[in-house]
Amino acid sequence: IIDYNPDFHTYNFERQVRVDLKRAMDEHHLYVVYQPKVNPVTETVAGLEALVRWNHPEYGFISPGQFIPILENTNQIEHLTDWIIEQVCQQMECWNKDGLKFHQVSINIPGSYVTSPNLTNHLNECLHRYKVPASQMELEITETSVIHDIQNAIVAVRSFRAKGLNVALDDFGTGLSSLSYIKEIPITTIKIDKSFVDDVPHSQRDAAILKAILNLCDSLNLHVVIEGVETKEQVDYLITTPIIPIIQGYYYSKPLKASELQEWSKQAQILLV
Repeated sequence: IIDYNPDFHTYNFERQVRVDLKRAMDEHHLYVVYQPKVNPVTETVAGLEALVRWNHPEYGFISPGQFIPILENTNQIEHLTDWIIEQVCQQMECWNKDGLKFHQVSINIPGSYVTSPNLTNHLNECLHRYKVPASQMELEITETSVIHDIQNAIVAVRSFRAKGLNVALDDFGTGLSSLSYIKEIPITTIKIDKSFVDDVPHSQRDAAILKAILNLCDSLNLHVVIEGVETKEQVDYLITTPIIPIIQGYYYSKPLKASELQEWSKQAQILLV
């Protein structure tokens, strides 16, 4: 009898994920979905966030929370990011031809890749090839991803902004130095982590913190997106705040395939343009 060894099975799974990445790209096991960001006042789509999904032929659907960290331990996360950028630009070219601009589509950039010249080169190439205006793309970076290389991150973000790209600071408030990052990095958008809205409006303390963050962002002329909004109570509260944020979360929609967006907009009565 051979004892079950979880470490061995974990190693095999991680190895298989790394080995199968290229095949997953080529055979469409990997695909991109888009979660709408909604202006709750006008009930229009203010943008989309591109997210990757993996339907593995052996393991079934693998959570990004499982495969992203595995790929982050190698430079394969950069290959995956390049693939996502190209997929998104291809889709944006189709939407632009159809007159559906979605204002902005945001793509998550792993910390190790933010300062790489390869990222800049690939972005330039894809935007040019698919005739996508830089202003229609937003790069999302996390504060934890730039903490170890802040000076180079500042230079990189300035370069992105000079090209006309928008840059969002994701998961705001989960790190320790958020205010210093806002001061130093020329970002355009703050994405407030869902942990700040989970207990709103029932928690007066959380509501006060959220209002303070919104006021700060307003004074700095930063756009604000709140992630993870799931209930009508949360939305009803957010539209009473002095600075009404853009809302992203399951209250409006789960992440959708590109082909599902128009049907969703009809059913939800949310305007796409």
